[in-house]
Amino acid sequence: LFLDEIAEIPPEVQPILLRALQERKISPVGEIREIDIDVRIISATNADMTRRIAQGLFREDVYYRLAGLNIQIPPLRERSEDIPELLLHLYRRHGGSGPLPLDKDEIDKWQTYHWPGNIRQLENQLLYRIASGCRDIFIDSGKIYGAANDDALLEKLLQGRDFNHIKKMIYDYALDKSKGHIRKAAKLLGVSPSSVCQYAKTRSI
Repeated sequence: LFLDEIAEIPPEVQPILLRALQERKISPVGEIREIDIDVRIISATNADMTRRIAQGLFREDVYYRLAGLNIQIPPLRERSEDIPELLLHLYRRHGGSGPLPLDKDEIDKWQTYHWPGNIRQLENQLLYRIASGCRDIFIDSGKIYGAANDDALLEKLLQGRDFNHIKKMIYDYALDKSKGHIRKAAKLLGVSPSSVCQYAKTRSI
């Protein structure tokens, strides 16, 4: 059982979790009976758990029940050599086949970026890159521009598992935001106006 962002569990829920870990029993929602559980718990957080405990935000007994083996995973910016393999894995996970559609120069640029959003941001940008066909995702300051910088859109992108569907969402978003203005939509996406125009024609059919 994977528990992500374990540090964010509310204080009132932590005793329930502790009891489940200790007794290996839970009560299903809406039922009185208890059932036995046999699971291995894997939890993750980017918070300083020592500080959370000192602040009274996380119970020490719950922490020591979970902290059998601690594995520190460095941020993506500290393991840029993993990026090519991660990109290929993410590409295949989203239905891609064949070689990764990024050339060496692009991958080198991706390896020099600091990735504050770690793997999730890497995944978002790969989806945007492939769906839009835009090579120039990065600007000199290291920030990412265009539709890929909209948090709400990125969350929607992760729900899609088909690149054509993702491309449609990106182009629809850009056209709607630019109120149908082809050049403005193209500038937002970082692609040529002809690409947007071609899509707009299929959209109107």
